[in-house]
Amino acid sequence: MTAARSAQGQEHQDQMQLCMAQAHLDCLKQAIVQKITGDERKEFVRTCIGL
Repeated sequence: MTAARSAQGQEHQDQMQLCMAQAHLDCLKQAIVQKITGDERKEFVRTCIGL
């Protein structure tokens, strides 16, 4: 039972990491389309994904 819960916990953590990575990519693509560069891009991506 504990191993199953541990696997579920790891799966949930993996899904969260994938979701955050996808959000980062989506925001980065948006910054590229808008031609945002340098430190402005870093800040844009950070605020876009809500960090």
